[in-house]
Amino acid sequence: MWLGLGIAYIAGLSVVDFTLFNYIGFYTGISDMDFGIIGAAWSTVFMLSSELLGRLADRGNYRLLAIISLASATAMASLLVASRSLVILTAAYMFHALSVASANLSLSTGIFELEDYSRWSPDVQGQRLGLYGLRGMALLAIALLAPTAALVSRVITAAAAIVLAVAAAYVALLPSAHLYGLFRKLNRLERNLSLASPYLLSVGALTLGRVDLVMSVANGLSRARGSRPMAVSASAFMATFVGDYMLTALPLMLRGTQLTFGPYALAFGVAALLGTLLLLFIASGLPSKALLALLLAVRGLWLLAGLRLLVLGLLGLIIYTVGYVALFALIDIYLYTYYYTMLGGYGVHGYMIMREMGSMVGSLMAGLALMAGQWTFLAVPSAVATASVVAILAS
Repeated sequence: MWLGLGIAYIAGLSVVDFTLFNYIGFYTGISDMDFGIIGAAWSTVFMLSSELLGRLADRGNYRLLAIISLASATAMASLLVASRSLVILTAAYMFHALSVASANLSLSTGIFELEDYSRWSPDVQGQRLGLYGLRGMALLAIALLAPTAALVSRVITAAAAIVLAVAAAYVALLPSAHLYGLFRKLNRLERNLSLASPYLLSVGALTLGRVDLVMSVANGLSRARGSRPMAVSASAFMATFVGDYMLTALPLMLRGTQLTFGPYALAFGVAALLGTLLLLFIASGLPSKALLALLLAVRGLWLLAGLRLLVLGLLGLIIYTVGYVALFALIDIYLYTYYYTMLGGYGVHGYMIMREMGSMVGSLMAGLALMAGQWTFLAVPSAVATASVVAILAS
């Protein structure tokens, strides 16, 4: 129950993110540069929050993280009710960043503390499935029911209210710490005390009554240790850079066309649902580096070459967005699985920070590159996408 509510809560925050950020881009008349700065500011708040709150996550304090997220979401909702000025909307968006950072850490820590090690990968994949599925259905509904600025504004307020209700239920129903959290701690000791690792693994498995966990953990760690955490997080940084670079530019590129907020939300809703179907059919676990590199390369090519599809109108936008969402869904879940497996469920905020740093830099660079001209705009993501492939192959 708590896991489902946590997934619904994060999905709700994701819907608020999409509607609020793109409402600012489509309806406030903001400049290209200022829009990029707001996106970068959100990322900065997210990164600082993740770094400061990461210590709570490593201590297993998922309940306090959930309470912090609820308090931040309450502040966001209060500001959204108060005004629709650009300053207030921006302030609400910053509280949204804090709420997302603490909610992500709370849910991830809850999985690692409350769930059997063998459930980590399925639960993380289930989290992504729930996120994309709920987000997709919500965006489709918004696209059909809110075609004007006034209606989108009301949807933002309503979505924030629903998010608060789900957040309160999530906090109330979080269970107490489980004995599985002990195995996570032993797993961390195993990484730091290599001479004692067989003993510690045995103690952990016997404590939980699960001898099969010895082989499960050993196999996962041995495969992940072929890569270095920094190289994996660097690839996440560059993959997110390219994606958010294009996402920041898209609303600005579409403002002068018939593809306004409604069709934009429709495209992302369809893409999220198709991304959910894709994740249903992929195998859980760790892919090869070659497959990851191929996915990164194909996504980079798609985001650039696929821009030609936008001349087809709504159909082209949907096809382009489906490719973006589906490829990133695979890349993100694979990179994240590599990362947390290497670190035994600790330090996951490091991955989130690097990923969001890519979002911040990408958002800023998009505004600057659009001002610099077409060739500069296309050259930047080409170089970064190539570097992401090199990083994962060299890890």
